[in-house]
Amino acid sequence: MWNDNFTNEMDMNSLQKTPEQLIDEEIESLKMLPKSDMLQAQNEYREIEPLLLFLDISCTQIKRRHGQPIDFELKYGGKNIAIEITDVRPYLENYKIAKKATENVVEEVIKNMIIGDTISYFQIDIILKEKAYSTKRLKTNLVFQKEIQEFLQIRNCEGSQYIESFSKREYPDVSIPKDKLSFNFQYEGFLAKIPSECICNAISKKEDKLRDYKTLYGESFDEYWLCIGLPLEERGYSICGASLESNFISDYQRIYITQQLPPKTILLHNK
Repeated sequence: MWNDNFTNEMDMNSLQKTPEQLIDEEIESLKMLPKSDMLQAQNEYREIEPLLLFLDISCTQIKRRHGQPIDFELKYGGKNIAIEITDVRPYLENYKIAKKATENVVEEVIKNMIIGDTISYFQIDIILKEKAYSTKRLKTNLVFQKEIQEFLQIRNCEGSQYIESFSKREYPDVSIPKDKLSFNFQYEGFLAKIPSECICNAISKKEDKLRDYKTLYGESFDEYWLCIGLPLEERGYSICGASLESNFISDYQRIYITQQLPPKTILLHNK
């Protein structure tokens, strides 16, 4: 359990450092761990960092429990708190396969519209609107085909139903085979709200573990918190607007959701 001398043993210089600097130092110290353990620990530190900033908690108040079921132990408000870390991946879990299929269709339509075997540009940067991803039989959609044709000619996105942004990286003095054309599908940034079912699924996976923790640790902890992190690679999603139903029930005393860029934390549940 927590060593009350832990804080006192900290170098006094650490009190002058920012939470970000202290976490960077903690992550640097993980290099001695096996690679899989190191990567997991790094991710957990990055996902809890916005929570520390949100609560104005010094890194001297928190301790990672290496090799233990509980991820972090925290001294806060006179209580000994166990914090479990997990993540939520709405893009990876629910949309990656479907979006990739749509993007393959877009690539095929564009290549079929290009006349000739060589072109003077090698990459197309494109942001599709959500309607493009949700429309069935996009390949034969006449409105979509017309928009693509217009973008290839004049690149005017105004009034488009399916495309948010479209640009070509052109090299007039260089010609490449059409089949070498590269596509870069981007997303609209941290704009889309995380579906509530993704958050609930992440919580549900940790509820059973919480019962095990309480059996294992007994009354060693006053409270159990869950911190849900949105990984950086979950492009196009933000925790902004994330919420749970008012009648939501959990055995965790608090549930937070965090994102790293820009740093943000939302308290979803407070028992």
